[in-house]
Amino acid sequence: MAYLLDTNVWIEILRGRAAPSLLRQFRRLRPDKIKLCSVVKAELYSGAERSANRDQNLLEIDRLCSSYESFPFDDQAALIFGKIIADLAREGKPIGAVDIMIASIAIARRQVLITHNISHLGRITDLIIEDWQTLPPSETEETS
Repeated sequence: MAYLLDTNVWIEILRGRAAPSLLRQFRRLRPDKIKLCSVVKAELYSGAERSANRDQNLLEIDRLCSSYESFPFDDQAALIFGKIIADLAREGKPIGAVDIMIASIAIARRQVLITHNISHLGRITDLIIEDWQTLPPSETEETS
């Protein structure tokens, strides 16, 4: 199984604010099991461009992006995106297009989406999601 990390997860990691449970899960995986996607990269680059430490943040993101496989938003994801938009509109529970694009890539590539945005993304049928920031602490974390 491989894991596509959502933008909010990468931001927590890059800022050094990730929950111990998130870091524990992240570190237990081989790098080839951790994935990015073009939409997450776009969001990260957008944030870096608007930040006070633009050049440093762009370098950090470049380093990050070169370390992990990245999936594009392709035709299969576009087809899934259209279905999700229609389904959520019928239910009267729309969510942002960017979140749906990321979810579509996860579904198309059969990835587990790691996110802290469970309330919105949990509405998407066929999407497998986990929130590593809310996992219970391990025994070593409880005693330290």
